Amino acid sequence: MALPAAQVAAGTVAIQIKLGTDQTLSDGSNFSTSAQAAAAAWNAVLGDLQITSSIAAPDPAALPGKAATQGNGINELVFDTKEFDQTFDDNTLAVTTVWSVGDQRTQADIVFNKAYTWDSYRGHCATPSTCNAWPSTKWVTCSAWTTPMKPASPSRRPSRS
Repeated sequence: MALPAAQVAAGTVAIQIKLGTDQTLSDGSNFSTSAQAAAAAWNAVLGDLQITSSIAAPDPAALPGKAATQGNGINELVFDTKEFDQTFDDNTLAVTTVWSVGDQRTQADIVFNKAYTWDSYRGHCATPSTCNAWPSTKWVTCSAWTTPMKPASPSRRPSRS
């Protein structure tokens, strides 16, 4: 789904992907390269706004709810057992948090719920029962990126989407 041009400001959005590279997924990618593929898919339809991404190692010493850093000005994608200090409910795959100062968007993080078994696949899934049971990092990342790219709202508090 493409966002209307009026909702997207021109420029680049830098994202730091901290999902991990040590597990090979069904489509041959890893969690971080699956998220990069989602960025490439978005870039094809975004026009003047483009996502740039870098892969960083997840912090193995991060306490639950601390895999991403609030208010550091870095857009991060992480796996965690909590969304900052809030426990995920049983139906939450991921949460996008957005920070703004006035009408200036300063940060947006996507926190994936570690309680789920994640995978990445493209096209027809070889095992339909697996496709229905495991969320796809690429699909959820594409869906979650719609929130950080909408116009900023005047608030200093993070918003949940």
